Amino acid sequence: MTQAFFSLLDPFYSAYPHTSHRLMSLPPADTPLYNHPLPEIEQWLISQGCQQDRDNLHCWYVQKPEWEAEIVMDVDSIAVRYIGAGENGQDLVRSFKYSLSRRDLDEAIFVGP
Repeated sequence: MTQAFFSLLDPFYSAYPHTSHRLMSLPPADTPLYNHPLPEIEQWLISQGCQQDRDNLHCWYVQKPEWEAEIVMDVDSIAVRYIGAGENGQDLVRSFKYSLSRRDLDEAIFVGP
């Protein structure tokens, strides 16, 4: 991750000085996502190759060799729209509750449609 990315987060970390984004580690993979602080969820998405939308911070985009998707962090779930992955090239949308573990979400989201 670049210094420019971390500089974008500096206002957040200034408001929460007990959190260090440079030393942050994720909880165990079997931890439900609702037990992850938001910066750790963002770190997880970045580690999966996702890029955050600068205008809609709850939206993320990921592109893999065989598929691409938009990930939207809603209030009670994560919605994943696999672009052009459905029948006749339509988008395929799936929704996952935050009660799932990060490991389960890795397997459900990042293996593709």
